[in-house]
Amino acid sequence: MPDNIPYFGEGNNTEEMNAYFNSLPKYVQETIKQSAGEIKDQEELKKLAENLMRYE
Repeated sequence: MPDNIPYFGEGNNTEEMNAYFNSLPKYVQETIKQSAGEIKDQEELKKLAENLMRYE
């Protein structure tokens, strides 16, 4: 798995999730990579990203 994409959990590293992650601002990507544990699904990833961007 590329270093720039966090682990999304068994069976969840889909192209769609990776594309969404890569579309996020770099500061959001870095925060997710540094602080998030396993992300279960795309819904959880979106909620996390939206919360981070809300406080930009």
